[in-house]
Amino acid sequence: MIIIGAFLLALGVGITAASLFATRVAVATTSQSVALVEDAPRGPGLAYRAFEPLLGSATRAMGALSPRGRLELTRKRLVYAGLE
Repeated sequence: MIIIGAFLLALGVGITAASLFATRVAVATTSQSVALVEDAPRGPGLAYRAFEPLLGSATRAMGALSPRGRLELTRKRLVYAGLE
């Protein structure tokens, strides 16, 4: 069990070191970063436009289910109960 844990830890450290090295190399070369900025899309992509209505409805649903939404509903009910 300890051998497997040590192996997984070494694997994680190795992957982290390799990704940091790759990031350092990518940042050091200015031609890659300039090319990325020049090739940036002008507007939202097809996937964003396709999923935007779904994400909007999911956001509204989560707003109603969130604790903040419940507290707001309770506050409104208390105000309405006080008016009657």
